[in-house]
Amino acid sequence: MATRLIIRTQRTVLALLMAVGTLSAQQIPASACRQVWDGDRLVTVSTEGGRRVEVEERSDRARPGAPPRAPQVLAVPPGIHVRYAHQGTFYGHRFDRETRTAHLLRSRDGRRWEVFGRLAGGHRLLEFRHLEDGRVLLVAAVAPFQTEQGASPVALARVLETGEAQIDELVDLGLGAWERVPATRNQWRLKAPFLALETMGLWTQAFHLPGRVVLVDRWRGLFFVFDTERGRLQRTSQVFGLRPDQMEPEDEFCVLGLQPRPEGTLLVATREQGALLFARKDHPTPPVDGSPGWFRKARPAQADSLRSYPKVQWWTFHPDGAVFEAITAPEGLPSRLDSPEVLAGFRFRMGPDGSPRPEFRLVPRPGDPAPEER
Repeated sequence: MATRLIIRTQRTVLALLMAVGTLSAQQIPASACRQVWDGDRLVTVSTEGGRRVEVEERSDRARPGAPPRAPQVLAVPPGIHVRYAHQGTFYGHRFDRETRTAHLLRSRDGRRWEVFGRLAGGHRLLEFRHLEDGRVLLVAAVAPFQTEQGASPVALARVLETGEAQIDELVDLGLGAWERVPATRNQWRLKAPFLALETMGLWTQAFHLPGRVVLVDRWRGLFFVFDTERGRLQRTSQVFGLRPDQMEPEDEFCVLGLQPRPEGTLLVATREQGALLFARKDHPTPPVDGSPGWFRKARPAQADSLRSYPKVQWWTFHPDGAVFEAITAPEGLPSRLDSPEVLAGFRFRMGPDGSPRPEFRLVPRPGDPAPEER
């Protein structure tokens, strides 16, 4: 793709995705629940906008013979997106459309929330994390933060006594991917070799581990490890050692799913390396036109891709060294994908005993016939 677009608004991004064709052309796994270990508690946030939260006590440390305890279920008020829990406090954010302000929120019980920071300027947040130095690590949704100094999807902000959140600095991810738009002061675009990163703000997840925040670009398999003291980027790693400038917008989706383990690592499932490098080249899909009929035409190529590259690769990600340790498939979880429908429904979660559990579901795809028509 030769077109380079400045990502500034959701309208721009939708146009971008139609131009690139990546969102429609890809086989993307189902959205999984968001999980975090807060001491001996497992906090699980539903996929429905982060409005249902379950809190479970870690069962592998329960007294022998003790009956299992039902999870505590919290109904979060509409509009609040819960992101993580730390030392018994829940954190989330909300976007006020009228004032175009992002509100940073916290709560002790999940029902009564207080605003502890307000970020003006129309910035939509994907993730955030309060840091030990009093600042906040911000991750932009879709459009990156842009200043005269550069652009980045990650920034550090300070909350003033007035409650206003003021961006202190952009975090350099070390990619060298951005260049200034000619004749502008604070507008930036991705350089041609890095166009695959245009969807980064759509598919990035944050994982809150002891002393670390790990940002994961699931599409590209990029892992960014930050400390929780000052939000410093410590290490960057790609699952297969690929560089972002080696990737194409049409490449297959890399990370099928991942969840935190209680000991502070991540359990990660990915496609195999050949799927990323060769699947779209070996089995090209027809030009994207956005219609339901396109999916019917593309389905044979997508099925052929899985037949050629069916393997699910499992890893343990160690944040201290940003190291991927290849492991066998956990019990009850697959080592291969048999169809596009299985890939689309791929997801798992951690149980309160620290072991993974399958949570697959069949996801209707645009253009699929109804069950009675199959």
